Amino acid sequence: MNYLAEILSTEEKENLFKINGLKLCVAPTGSGKTYLIVEEMKNEYQAMKAPFGMKRVLLLVNRSALLEQYLKAIDETFLQTFEKDGYYVYRNSVHVYSYQTAQKRIDKDEEFLKAFDLILMDEAHYFLQDSWNGTTDDVFTQIIERSKDIPCTMFTATPEELIDYVKVRGIEIDKIDYSHELGFNERIECITTNKDFNDIINGIPLTEKYILFVNNTYSKNKIANLADELTTDSRCVGFYHSKWFGKNGQFYIITEMNAKYQNLVELHKFDEDGAVANAAVDNGVDFKDEDLKHIILLDHYDPVTMKQMIGRKRFNINNPDDKLKVWVINTDRTFLKREKEQALSQIMMYEAYKNLNGGDFIEEYASRLKHAQLVGSSNSETVEKLQDKIDEHELNSTVPCIKVKMHRVDGHTDLFTPVFTVNFCLVSKSYYRLNYLNRLLDAKIQLNDDIKNMPLHKVMEHVLNDMGYMNISVDHKNLYHENLAKKQTIAENIARHLIPFLNGQLGKQMNKSTFEEFKEYMFEKFGVKNTKGKKPGISVIKSFLEEHGFSLLSKQQGTEKIRLYFVIKTTV
Repeated sequence: MNYLAEILSTEEKENLFKINGLKLCVAPTGSGKTYLIVEEMKNEYQAMKAPFGMKRVLLLVNRSALLEQYLKAIDETFLQTFEKDGYYVYRNSVHVYSYQTAQKRIDKDEEFLKAFDLILMDEAHYFLQDSWNGTTDDVFTQIIERSKDIPCTMFTATPEELIDYVKVRGIEIDKIDYSHELGFNERIECITTNKDFNDIINGIPLTEKYILFVNNTYSKNKIANLADELTTDSRCVGFYHSKWFGKNGQFYIITEMNAKYQNLVELHKFDEDGAVANAAVDNGVDFKDEDLKHIILLDHYDPVTMKQMIGRKRFNINNPDDKLKVWVINTDRTFLKREKEQALSQIMMYEAYKNLNGGDFIEEYASRLKHAQLVGSSNSETVEKLQDKIDEHELNSTVPCIKVKMHRVDGHTDLFTPVFTVNFCLVSKSYYRLNYLNRLLDAKIQLNDDIKNMPLHKVMEHVLNDMGYMNISVDHKNLYHENLAKKQTIAENIARHLIPFLNGQLGKQMNKSTFEEFKEYMFEKFGVKNTKGKKPGISVIKSFLEEHGFSLLSKQQGTEKIRLYFVIKTTV
């Protein structure tokens, strides 16, 4: 196993760091992209040159955890900190910014990027992954323009969305790809399944750690509650989400969560036996923990996100037994359909923008453009507020892919003209998402003469194969044994609990609402169902009760003729 710094030729390094143009360096997670950048900074300086041979370098990183990782890797003796403005400078040359902080600087100073001779973008898939916030496209467009005059190099393990984006924009890009030569795929076993994640966790040996990655439907509280539910006498489960929370327009650090992230960055492991986390942990946190043997992805479908989450595990190159099982659970078609609706919503808006004149477009999308105007105005919500939105799991549809501002026509006090801006990052991401969602939802399987939807976990087998993983298997839920166990439970309930329950109903009257609850209970507890396997109707309930010495009566009562239901005993 080699690392990126060892495999890159001198000419390739020269191309990445010193030749003008937009570059893309692709290498797997854990292959040393961060190490390469930091070592090149140091080596150039030791050779009595400025870092990278440049006067001023802009290094952009995503997530605060990744920023902290860089700061620990850089020699802090030569690091100036500008805490008020949230950035750092190494050797008076390399300016280290988070993408979010750089965006705020660019908003204030349109000439900001022109001050740099080299721009490096680590985890560059950020431009597409966070395109929901309506700001990444503007920054990316300015960097692409700047690449005509200076080197602008992106680093990522997941280039799929970026490659789609440059195709949509018709942009030339110089790509160096070592995704197949580097990596630890042979140590990763992927298992796609439709089992409940609790069953998987219960089957994990207590000596092996796991992390469960939930999707964007889980709020901070829901993540914490799930960790609490999974904690047992023999296994402690922690949780991780964004360390920021907002209140009355102000944003504050969650002290407990900040301490947890500091611990992760420092030790490269979590203290607990298991953990529940969301996408806030997908960049910048590396788990160099040989006890971490399992990663569970719950209802994730996007290959970029999945690769990033799997890539949080770092392997000990000297220990061939340091391996990983990845459990991919996909059963929620409703969630995928909602995701598809959101992607289609953005695509339809973009297509309408292309095909309608300005007035008709504004009239058709007035309600969404009102929100876009708020986001695009001088009093817009800050980057931090938008970041909090994603932490609170608001969906991509909250920010439209088209923004419009009304500009006053020169010489007129009451005449305005619209100026439209397209968020191509969000448009491109929406097409990319739609492609994968359609693949999951439309896949079919033929069983005898019937053509049915292929189970989601079975489709994921093919998706993982396309993602480059080699050791893939499918673990089906054992429906036969589950149904057998359910039948046995129902039989035991009927034998032990049915008669006492029905005796307890004698003399009670049920209105429409309480009768529905009664039917639901009979369905769930005692297996009473119609021919389609659904909740029973009145005739089915009557037949079942009569088999056990009871009957169901009904009558209308009052001037409004409200129907009431009664259980009576027909045998002694």
